[in-house]
Amino acid sequence: MTTTETKPRIVVGVDGSQGSEDALRWGAHYAELIGADLDALIAWSLPEIYSYTSRDYAADARATLTRSLQRALGPDRAKRVTVHVVEGHPATALTALCPGAQMLVVGKQGHGGFAGMGLGSVSHHCVSHACCPTVVVPGTIPR
Repeated sequence: MTTTETKPRIVVGVDGSQGSEDALRWGAHYAELIGADLDALIAWSLPEIYSYTSRDYAADARATLTRSLQRALGPDRAKRVTVHVVEGHPATALTALCPGAQMLVVGKQGHGGFAGMGLGSVSHHCVSHACCPTVVVPGTIPR
């Protein structure tokens, strides 16, 4: 790699679900195999029915991401991940982060999925709109 080349980057979508933690494990393993950096993104937004509250939704999302990183990767590997906490729809945030990435990794379904469905709405959007190859992790990935 010359000094003008950048290290490959893998982007993983996280929402705290088992599926997103499986995607984290898969993405981290692949990143290690190719010597890539790992970016993990969680998106948050205000609830549709919102009343003024002192709740910090961004901090809640960051805490969810931190817990998922710890569970999926363990403390040492989790420290090496670049985290992104973004306000907005997860599919839009993920496709906005993927330019320049080697790959985008998402779980088959997150918290919004219905049992028995194929792809969730976020994974479907990412497969259809990402500017890099997209991997949809279908199920449990062992540690």
